[in-house]
Amino acid sequence: MSAEPGIPAAGLPVDTELPDRVGVLVLGGGLAGAAALLAAGEAGQYAVLLEKTEDKEGYVVLSKEKAEKMKVWDDVERAYQERRVVTGRVIERVKGGLAVDIGVRAFLPGSQVDVRPVRNLDALKGQELRMRVIKVNKKRGNIVLSRKVLLEEENAEKKKHTLDTLAEGKVLTGVVKNITDYGAFIDLGGIDGLLHITDMSWGRVSHPSELFKVNEEIDVIVATVAFGMGI
Repeated sequence: MSAEPGIPAAGLPVDTELPDRVGVLVLGGGLAGAAALLAAGEAGQYAVLLEKTEDKEGYVVLSKEKAEKMKVWDDVERAYQERRVVTGRVIERVKGGLAVDIGVRAFLPGSQVDVRPVRNLDALKGQELRMRVIKVNKKRGNIVLSRKVLLEEENAEKKKHTLDTLAEGKVLTGVVKNITDYGAFIDLGGIDGLLHITDMSWGRVSHPSELFKVNEEIDVIVATVAFGMGI
């Protein structure tokens, strides 16, 4: 069976004059040969890509998978233009960074994974990450992502909020970011505060690691606010 331009597929017109065209095919009647080429054989409405108007057996050649891929590319381009957040799963480590699945394969450079260097990129395999699209070239099949840009934006918002509410004597909840011999640096929300070893306990403390661990959440009192020191 060969299709002619304008012949409806179960009541919907299908333009068969132009290849590489995305259209809608309703399975369950009309263009039975074309419908048989789809993996999904149940009646229903599907977006498909018209690859060939007629193959050697006289069938219209359609692709549901390619139509879905084209839609994903359109979504990625809109996300780039509108600076929307995209979510993807890390597939594997590749040269220079990570391969990420966002519906299509994309590249996350190692320098764009975090605001600080990440030594073990393999540890991120299988994780879901929130990122921004910083480069897209559909013709070359090239998509570049950045998690760092998104984290910097979020940190800037947290920092602004913290600065607006920061005051001496106020109790804040923070996360232990780093431990040194003389104290611990606490992330108060975009701003790091120093908790000196002499202010950690009434008793004697030989080393801050005796009381705290990195990534531990603690409550602290703001003793002094010193602006102009990297704040």
